[in-house]
Amino acid sequence: AMLTALAPVAWSAEALAPLETEDVWILHRDAPAIDLREVPVGDYRATVRESDALAHAQLAMTRLQLPGELVVDIAALIRSFVRQFGLERANLRVEVVNKVSCPKFHCDTLHVRLITTYSGPTTQYVHRDAPETILDAPQGGLIFLKGHLHPTFGDRVHHRSPPMPEGSKRLCVVLDY
Repeated sequence: AMLTALAPVAWSAEALAPLETEDVWILHRDAPAIDLREVPVGDYRATVRESDALAHAQLAMTRLQLPGELVVDIAALIRSFVRQFGLERANLRVEVVNKVSCPKFHCDTLHVRLITTYSGPTTQYVHRDAPETILDAPQGGLIFLKGHLHPTFGDRVHHRSPPMPEGSKRLCVVLDY
């Protein structure tokens, strides 16, 4: 089934208003867990525009041997992200991983990063005021993280790739600029 129920349009300015004062914003949503047992580890990276969102989503699914049902959702995320931030282009990464790629809490040198995890462990983050409390992004949810280049960056939230249990895989989509 196509995931049209998950196909967002650009988020309202009010919805993303917390990013003006906070370094993280999370949009909860339902997303299907994808069975990754037969899917090989790999990634797809591209610079994307609103106009080629569908083509890149289809290409990512084909190259990574993922179910085509995610095409609609990923294309909508690309279009929404580009439109929301008034961008000509953004960086896309779709990846299936079986090990931790970035184990230390950090903040990236970019404006904003959006991460969603369709299957497997989700992105972890901590607030500067409570670094001992490790939080997990919701499965299927959208986590927006401000980077060092954002004009209101306050270095209040850091994130990392989650620990990976033996034999598990993670499917996530990352958009940033």
